[in-house]
Amino acid sequence: MNIQDLTQYMTLAGSAIAAVAGIWNLRLQMRGKRDRFLVRLGTVSPSIEEETTLSIVSLSDHQIQLTDWGFVESNSTFTSIPLELDAGYIVSGEILSRGSTTLENFGRQFVAGYVRRDKPLGAFAISSTQHRPVITFDKAMPLLRRIWIRLRLLFQSSYLGW
Repeated sequence: MNIQDLTQYMTLAGSAIAAVAGIWNLRLQMRGKRDRFLVRLGTVSPSIEEETTLSIVSLSDHQIQLTDWGFVESNSTFTSIPLELDAGYIVSGEILSRGSTTLENFGRQFVAGYVRRDKPLGAFAISSTQHRPVITFDKAMPLLRRIWIRLRLLFQSSYLGW
């Protein structure tokens, strides 16, 4: 092996490393542009409020605009809090709301809820750039029903029409 062959192998190895690094960088940049947030039943910190609440916490470094949020009922239907408010089923004075629906950066929180008779078995939220809602389930929700809801969302994303 002479010096010219060694130079060609080194050039090839450098090109391959640069290509892999470029693809990895592009992947990281595109992944960072997705709206990522955590949805949970209840508040982020312990509370003695009588309202049934859900919490949404941003996991993205960019601004997220929430468009819908609510509860997953025991019969697998979705109850949208903004839709219930617009339809007049609940009054704005009955709603507990903390934070803004615009999550500006990482760690921002939004809490919403109201007094309910039945305990929901899950919570959901969706942002303006998503096709399907992010959902979370209570431990009381049976595993088969969880799987059924997730599969149904995968194939039929119009969750309010169920």
